Amino acid sequence: PGLLQGFLLEPARGRYLPLPGNNVGSPLALGVAFTADGRSGVTLLADEAPRQRLLLFDLGGATPRATRVPLQSRAPLDTERAWGTLVALSPSGTSVLVAEESGVTLYRLPSGQKIAEVAAPRKQRAYALRFLSEHTARTWALFAHDDEAGPATSTLVIMALSDDGTSRVAPVESLGA
Repeated sequence: PGLLQGFLLEPARGRYLPLPGNNVGSPLALGVAFTADGRSGVTLLADEAPRQRLLLFDLGGATPRATRVPLQSRAPLDTERAWGTLVALSPSGTSVLVAEESGVTLYRLPSGQKIAEVAAPRKQRAYALRFLSEHTARTWALFAHDDEAGPATSTLVIMALSDDGTSRVAPVESLGA
């Protein structure tokens, strides 16, 4: 009830994959990412599940499939704040990077097991996610400083997460008014 349905189309071979509904618009409204060869893809689901889930697409077989993958230790996606959420898929589709207001997390696929995480010290807005290699991903985000005593400023932060469980955070500079 109230969920918008959708389809993922593959015009080259005339195939399609029906997608489940989401509570925040179309099933792909939260972004979609594909592997380098286009055989796999992923999007976050905003539904009534007790844990945050993503939808993993397998487009390489005879029949396209979609599998719901619960993400380890994640509360359901907050549909009021979901629009700032981004996803990136590793080149081979073995891991996914999820950036949202509360931080950035790297998960193993298809298990949904958490590999590495960087919690945001305050509200963040991720602007770009990239896998630098099969094993390392990077996020560029802005953290807002809401100090009533002075001008509004933001800090650009680069976060790197690796599939060995390590993470690094590097603030670049404070951008003032």
